Amino acid sequence: MTDVATRIDGLSGQEVARRVAAGQVNRSSERTSRTFGDILAANLFTRFNLILGVLLVAILAVGQPRDALFGIVLVVNALIGIVQEVRAKRTLDRLAVLSSPRARVVRDGVEEDVAVDDVVLDDLVGVRTGDQVVADGVLRTTIGLQVDESLLTGEANPVDKGVGDRVLSGSFVVAGAGRFQATAVGPEAYARKLTAEARRFTLARSELMDGINRILRYVTWAIVPVAALLLFSQLHIGDSVDAAVSGVVAGLVGMVPQGLVLLTSVAFGVAAVTLARLRRPVGYEVALAVGVLGLTAALVATSPQPSPLALTAAPVAYAGPYRGSVPLAGGNTVDVWLDPARPGHNELVLNVRRPDGTGLDVPGVEARLTLPAVDAAVPVTLRKTGVGQYVARDLSVPSAGVCRLQLRVRTGEFDAQSVTVDIAVR
Repeated sequence: MTDVATRIDGLSGQEVARRVAAGQVNRSSERTSRTFGDILAANLFTRFNLILGVLLVAILAVGQPRDALFGIVLVVNALIGIVQEVRAKRTLDRLAVLSSPRARVVRDGVEEDVAVDDVVLDDLVGVRTGDQVVADGVLRTTIGLQVDESLLTGEANPVDKGVGDRVLSGSFVVAGAGRFQATAVGPEAYARKLTAEARRFTLARSELMDGINRILRYVTWAIVPVAALLLFSQLHIGDSVDAAVSGVVAGLVGMVPQGLVLLTSVAFGVAAVTLARLRRPVGYEVALAVGVLGLTAALVATSPQPSPLALTAAPVAYAGPYRGSVPLAGGNTVDVWLDPARPGHNELVLNVRRPDGTGLDVPGVEARLTLPAVDAAVPVTLRKTGVGQYVARDLSVPSAGVCRLQLRVRTGEFDAQSVTVDIAVR
């Protein structure tokens, strides 16, 4: 990390060349600790393969291939382990926190696009909304910059960044713009360290495999004296060397728990395949859950559509305040009171009632007041003051004439009834 601030016009060509020569570039080998050679060696050179391999060579040397069928267990067991590890290696090799292919850097006073691997230490890198931060750095300029670091830290909310604040490679800009000085590149960058940690090979401890290896270790200690005794007994009864070797191999193969080792490998392989197949059903379930939540949110956020019942009351002219009642479906009514029903400030009172005259508690009422003659609308803000009662005070009616009051009464979470009342204002 450097303590010298990069100039506002960025690095010069010579400064970039010096850093490239010093290896201070934003590239890394990023390979796993297990190469294909390591995988082959780990699955071929095992105690189990050593025991069966020696016995296989012995039986083939004396010309009895039909007695070498146990070699199939050796080959299948090795193939299962190799295939599993190769698949895991390919998955890890595809793991990457940095996904941005290009970066904008300022060099010699000119902003230019370069490959992410070509960013060097102390480069002045520009970012804006939607960009990924390609190296660790310190902000030199910023305009309302917000960064999403959830991929790195798990923080779900965007983080505000100001001049002098640190930004981490792998994060995304969700708002604003700015320029930062790269202070850690290549394997020293935070995202590269995370990727290397995730790709690091660690041998998982298994009680089952430890037990099998313990059995094989005991077999290795016992197999040499047992082989000597079997060979001596075979030769003592007058068998030929070839027949004696075949008899010794037949006796020793029974000491090796081939079935246990093979079934353990098969079980591990089947478990890995089963877990991989589970990703698709789980993905379907997650997608279904997201769809249900999205539909619910859309229904809640959408204004209810009016039912086919849309009643219009006949125009009624009053010299004083307007009082009227408009029927709703199910025998319910809406009492409308506009006082004083004259140009200027008015008060609108709405009462939603049941057939017995008691108040009906509904999810809500929306009102819209228009003057068709002058093509004008008056804002109406209703406030609930009781059970089924809504009031709008300081309702300003600009002129005399027929005012059209449109009401939308919510009768349920996803249903509503619309009624229209024409009121004469004098």
